[in-house]
Amino acid sequence: MRERLRFVVLPLLLGAVGCATADYTQPIDDFAAATRDAKTALDDLDAQTTEAYRASLEKDVLAGELLARQQDTECQATSTRCRLVVIDRQGEKLGTYPPEPALQRSTVLMTQIDRYAASLKTLLEDDTADEVASHVNAALGSVQDLAGTVATLRGAGTPAPAAIAEFKTPVGAAIHWVVGQYVARVKLEGLQRATADANPVIGQAAELFATVAFFAADAAKKQFANDVGAAEDAMRAIPSADALSDYVAASARYDAFLTSAPPDLFGAMRDAHGALADSLQSDEVSFAIAYARIQAFAREAEKLAKILRDLRAIGANEEGSQ
Repeated sequence: MRERLRFVVLPLLLGAVGCATADYTQPIDDFAAATRDAKTALDDLDAQTTEAYRASLEKDVLAGELLARQQDTECQATSTRCRLVVIDRQGEKLGTYPPEPALQRSTVLMTQIDRYAASLKTLLEDDTADEVASHVNAALGSVQDLAGTVATLRGAGTPAPAAIAEFKTPVGAAIHWVVGQYVARVKLEGLQRATADANPVIGQAAELFATVAFFAADAAKKQFANDVGAAEDAMRAIPSADALSDYVAASARYDAFLTSAPPDLFGAMRDAHGALADSLQSDEVSFAIAYARIQAFAREAEKLAKILRDLRAIGANEEGSQ
């Protein structure tokens, strides 16, 4: 009787496991997509900011406000590097020219988080337990890399992160399990393991990201304000209906930016992943809460992307008017 009961109950339990894993397919897909959008937006911000800084340095060098010269001890016959540096009138070095990417550290962090999220998405698409385990370990490898980068960026005195143990497929009475249900079980345990290990590290990374959103907002304010000023100058120089329309449009764009909340992209990412991890570990955080926070994260990624599209449009308009 006990054997018969086991073969009746076990498929039901495993069927529940399969359903639980399927429930997370959409939110994890959405989390991976939002993470990819966040990475794209951050890469875009890095490129725009670096180019704006390069153009500013170039202008000051050509005007004689700054001096460009060889880096000390470089560019010799025995050198391994040859770079130029920019120096101000007080003799202080302002960095290399052309400048290094402005947000290089942040983009490295975001790339590692993006790889982690992509591995979560992929493991849900796998057909075998070995494939699932491989992608769980790929996710854990990204978490290990992320932890190492976080420790490096935190500076001296930060202990090196502990090694993350390899994920192995669950052992036991697998011989009695239907193959598809066993794979679903491995997926669920893999998701639980990966998100639990990643959660504190993503929280630490979010702290390091904190200044990026404000950096983006400050850069945006400067360009929006310049756009309004240029439109005002054009209106005063040659008053016309078109000039007035451009002036109104420029001020409206800046007003819309000022009255919207600044993007909290990385705080939203931390909260979304935290809810996802908690809902996989227990019933205290519901599936609905996790999904809502993932959607909030996606909205913040789109908000930053919109700011950058607006800035790019302003830059294009400024180049066209020159």
